[in-house]
Amino acid sequence: MKRIKFWLEKFEFMFYFARKREWMLVSEEWKMTYEEMVDAELNSYKIYREACRRLLKAAEEN
Repeated sequence: MKRIKFWLEKFEFMFYFARKREWMLVSEEWKMTYEEMVDAELNSYKIYREACRRLLKAAEEN
């Protein structure tokens, strides 16, 4: 069931960004495998932490 949901979300993403002509995002998302998506979800806290760090750094500089 998780794999079916993964593919449905992938198609939804592709159609949304294809309408907006964001072809680079569509092509990169389409290359992602199920295992890569699971790995990205498991490491998402690192991405959020890095994004917050960069935002704080930018706010301090301004």
